[in-house]
Amino acid sequence: MLLDTDQDELIIEHTNDVPGVLHGVNYPIIINGARVGMIGITGVPSEVQLIARLVRELLQVSISQARKDQEKSYLDQERYMFLFEWLFNQGTKDDHDFEEKGRALGIAVQEPWVVCAISLFDQPEHNNQQFESIQSHAQRILDEHGHHEQSICVGNSLYLLLNGNEFPQVKARVQELLRRLVASNGCTFPAGVGSRATGLSEVRQSLRDAKVACRQSSRDPEHPVCRYDELDLDLVVAMVPQREKQQLLARVFGEFSPEELGLGALWILDTCYTQEDICRYVGSGELELCCALCVGYAAEAPEARPRMELSELMVPVGGDAAADLEKETP
Repeated sequence: MLLDTDQDELIIEHTNDVPGVLHGVNYPIIINGARVGMIGITGVPSEVQLIARLVRELLQVSISQARKDQEKSYLDQERYMFLFEWLFNQGTKDDHDFEEKGRALGIAVQEPWVVCAISLFDQPEHNNQQFESIQSHAQRILDEHGHHEQSICVGNSLYLLLNGNEFPQVKARVQELLRRLVASNGCTFPAGVGSRATGLSEVRQSLRDAKVACRQSSRDPEHPVCRYDELDLDLVVAMVPQREKQQLLARVFGEFSPEELGLGALWILDTCYTQEDICRYVGSGELELCCALCVGYAAEAPEARPRMELSELMVPVGGDAAADLEKETP
């Protein structure tokens, strides 16, 4: 009855011996102006009215909060899927529809953006719950600044989409954000700031640049935040994965060897004396440098140098020869 009328309460003082009807009070549960349920408490109406009203208020607050949490969870999920598609999906999309979806989620994709990559824990004991906690903390910090800036946690990395109109201040802002994250988590996180993106597709390039800058930051603990446009070209080239370098060579040379293309190669032996420095420079301290080759167009074509026979290079050791060798050794 209360759900179909405008009554605010229904008090039952006389049961008239109707089976199943007891003394008490009933109140409608109203959420956003709509009646969604009813609460009833039995007893002497004058004694239970206050309790019933209090219980109704608590229920209305709980249901309203639950609905808000559900809506927020849905929006967070939609926003995550949108950002993931924008940053990582290489497929084609309708730009207009994508912009409209972003606008509905509060993300203006055509505005200038800057991607920041932050490397989180690498240890297996850290789990997704910890990553989500860090991401939520970072998002709260971004919300303080406004501009509908976004964050997304993928794997063990946190990615921020920052206001591109403030590009000169982005590095300082990321440093302050890291300072606050470190204060609450007790460990440092290397971060890289990508290039400024001014279009829908340029954001992915900013992401790639941010990853490169982040890898450089991880090698330099004294500078936990690195901006891509501050990197030396040698460092950028050195951080290109070996597989991609090989693919590039295959595309350049095709099925031909350098010699067949008129190129010459020179074995640079001097690098053997500085192999530790070179390996440290390229960030591969666990590897061993075998050789360094210089490939280019030769200025001249000298004849091959004479080579000694293998028998001339080998010294037999054993028996009398070993004894004679020991006598000659000072």
